[in-house]
Amino acid sequence: MTQQLVRILTAVFCIIALCLTGCAGMNATFDKIKDNIAGLRAEKPPIATSLEQMPVDAGAITHAIYKNITLVHDDAGAIRVNFTGAAISQLPSDHRVLRNFRLSEAHLYEHEPSYIKGALFLEDAIGRRSSISYEAEYRRTGDTITVETIDVKPIYSRVPEPVMFVVPAHRISPDRDGLPSTFTGMLEFAASRAVNPTQREAGFDGVREYVVMVFLLDRISPSAKFDFMVAEESASHGGYKESTRYMDFDGWRIALLSGKFRLVGDAASPMTTLGGDEAESRLYFKAIYIPGREAGFIRIPKMVGRYCMGGPQG
Repeated sequence: MTQQLVRILTAVFCIIALCLTGCAGMNATFDKIKDNIAGLRAEKPPIATSLEQMPVDAGAITHAIYKNITLVHDDAGAIRVNFTGAAISQLPSDHRVLRNFRLSEAHLYEHEPSYIKGALFLEDAIGRRSSISYEAEYRRTGDTITVETIDVKPIYSRVPEPVMFVVPAHRISPDRDGLPSTFTGMLEFAASRAVNPTQREAGFDGVREYVVMVFLLDRISPSAKFDFMVAEESASHGGYKESTRYMDFDGWRIALLSGKFRLVGDAASPMTTLGGDEAESRLYFKAIYIPGREAGFIRIPKMVGRYCMGGPQG
């Protein structure tokens, strides 16, 4: 019996040893694969971060792309840049969308005598942002560059920036036709009617009906999802969103959620639920962003904004 037990224990220990050895080898292989994947995914740092830092031909082409997609008119520079018919057909054709956006940054990632790869980062007067990547093949003859082929793609923010306004409901028409028809118009509309949710204002004590409006300043993918909700807890991605209304202006999104609540509370006054019932909890308005198809197969939701109302701030 003792010998049989010894044989069994020996076999068990051998199996454990083999498992541990296999796990150690597997862990090493896993770490190596993970490092290799990280290396493949790592973005190369730009070789230039402004037009001034770029080689002359790369800077001229980048500037020409910027002018073409935004219709901004400024000095042409010393080098003339032309686009072939095939190249011009690959540029964004809806100039209305990016009209008068300004160049905030320009990155160059690759540069060869007849090839460049880079990115443009654009921003308009109200803070909206949009970015594109480009690859172009070209030829240069004297002081003239001809772009023969070009590939332009949008770059969507991984963490779009939201800005929130709280507008008393009586200051907004219940009819959507009474609202502005542009993102800029909606932003100006909200800003001019909003109250400060962190400060008491005369006439806005107690429970009142408000419309909470959230604007994404970064352009997001058509396949991306943007949810705006309210809850009595702050950490999760869940909450009430059934009555949220959304507007999409060429990728810049707006969410509107109405309800009755107290803007600012204090230790002596009860806080409120969305329906206006008194309860011992704050309200948390949460903006949740889920990337689009450009993020790949796995799209992880991100809380890009969280705003507390109905209780003492801080």
